[in-house]
Amino acid sequence: MESDFEAILRAMQPAENLYKITSAMFKSAWAQRLAQAKQLAVSVKRDLNKTDKQIDLFLDRIVEAENPSVINAYEKKIALLEKQKLVMAEKLEKQGKPQHAYDDLFELALKFLSNPWKLWASGEINLAQNSA
Repeated sequence: MESDFEAILRAMQPAENLYKITSAMFKSAWAQRLAQAKQLAVSVKRDLNKTDKQIDLFLDRIVEAENPSVINAYEKKIALLEKQKLVMAEKLEKQGKPQHAYDDLFELALKFLSNPWKLWASGEINLAQNSA
């Protein structure tokens, strides 16, 4: 049974142009994800700036306010906005850069697709588990 499996794997080597198309699709998907991450980062930065302006506005209102309950309400609103800023800053930090490089994520998959039998014969199948 194992020899039959190896024979099937040997026959599963894709045509060169199919491999190139698959590789191009992976790269295109990666580029799209990077573009989405950049757009999200721009949006979060814009929201951060808007939140900073709101905080400044409430600080100005506190200076002008005389009623302690109004001042207290403004202080609570500022505290809420500061928490929102922290969440946005954390989101921006995570979205700003990919956690792994393209090659780290797709090298083994593309290597396997280019010649499944070669990876099987190498005995290094556990690489798929170690790199995940």
